[in-house]
Amino acid sequence: MKKNKRIAILGDSLNMPRPDEGIEYENLYSFLLIKEGYHVINKSKRANDTNLQTKSQNLLDDIVFLRPNVLIVHLGIVDCAPRIFRRYEQKIINYLPLLLKKNIIKLCSKYRYFITKYRKITYVNEKEFEENLIKIIETAKDFVEKIIIIKILNTSEENNKRSYGFYNNILNYNKIIEKISNKYDCIKIIDPNLFEKKGLLSDGIHINKDLHQFLFEEILKILKN
Repeated sequence: MKKNKRIAILGDSLNMPRPDEGIEYENLYSFLLIKEGYHVINKSKRANDTNLQTKSQNLLDDIVFLRPNVLIVHLGIVDCAPRIFRRYEQKIINYLPLLLKKNIIKLCSKYRYFITKYRKITYVNEKEFEENLIKIIETAKDFVEKIIIIKILNTSEENNKRSYGFYNNILNYNKIIEKISNKYDCIKIIDPNLFEKKGLLSDGIHINKDLHQFLFEEILKILKN
């Protein structure tokens, strides 16, 4: 693939700097692709999920108007993570007096495992996740050469113990990615769980420099194929 072709990345905070944890802009796999000479437009947004990404304006701004030759989709962990509160509940709590808000969050965090076991809340359910991915692919497939989907990286054992069913959620949502990829010839999958070293930062969600390097190298293989 010629390096002047356009690559757009749809992602969440996994492909954004985290200077407090040693992840500078120059460490991101998106920057490593730029350094390699590719034209990369990183549309990653913090707390992004597939419901937000498939809003009409985001589909236009991030895909249609950019008309990339390659689309990288790196979403899913925000979608599938077990939650104590729904999005609208979190917004309500944010308007509460600070002390009350802190006490509610502290109490719920203490019993997080039991709350997530019985409430079973995710920001995006499995059916929505599948529909959203298809919407992204259908929006892009007529003008992209390749769509690269990066599967969801397993969280830490500590996070799985704190939030009921976290591992299982990741497994199920990754199965959806595999299912969809079998329907489209333009899709290539990268599985970060194949990385043999430790790839997680201390929060058990975000990725470290080594995993950014691994993803860069795997993307490069696809681009050069």
